[in-house]
Amino acid sequence: MSLAERIKLRRHKFNLKQRGLAKKAGISFGGIQKYEGGKIPKGDNLLKLSRALECSMDWLMTGEYFYGHPSEEDLYGESHEGNIIYLEANKEEKIAGPMPNVDSKTVTAIPKIESTLEPGSDLFKAGEQPIGHRFFRKDWLNSIGSTKGLFMVDVVGDGMKPTLEEGDYVMIDTNRTTITGAKIYAIREGDSILIKRLQPMVGGKLQIISDNSTLYPPQELDLSKNPLNVIGQIVYIGKTLVMENP
Repeated sequence: MSLAERIKLRRHKFNLKQRGLAKKAGISFGGIQKYEGGKIPKGDNLLKLSRALECSMDWLMTGEYFYGHPSEEDLYGESHEGNIIYLEANKEEKIAGPMPNVDSKTVTAIPKIESTLEPGSDLFKAGEQPIGHRFFRKDWLNSIGSTKGLFMVDVVGDGMKPTLEEGDYVMIDTNRTTITGAKIYAIREGDSILIKRLQPMVGGKLQIISDNSTLYPPQELDLSKNPLNVIGQIVYIGKTLVMENP
């Protein structure tokens, strides 16, 4: 089954026409037509499709690892065999030993996107497909917002030191795009992404703050003249405190 066929399959599952899916996903009608005609969705549109169709980006691209949506068993009218959460954990984390009792109804997999630092800046490029996943309890994710519209990237660069160090990873909630307080957000600049602290100011202005202000002084932005493309808010930071064994 191709990606186009998987999109159609999930669209029909929700009794949606192409225009209905376009509206639900926030993608143009022409875009949906192209994707169902065989074009590969990239960047934000792949994430938007996975959210609208309630499946993982991995499944859309490869047909594997649908992830614990309550109705996953009716994908093809049959049940999955085995524990897909554990199987994917083995794939990325190389976990050995007997299969643990992991319930896909209580645990969800958040896609991790590759990030590559652009030389001479604190901008980074994000990949188009997941390179792995991290696993979180659904009840905890729901306590901070939602289990949907989330993805993770590795921190690259030194712009947000000491809050974020290179090698940390962050979870971005694409449902949270309203700027409040001085919280940390992922913002888009052209084809690249910045992770910065955003501080609203009077007069429709905004301050873009790097915690490493010695190297990266704050910038002031007039939103009326330069609208900001906010991808989402950073809602979780993961740190590794020991180096991997050689």
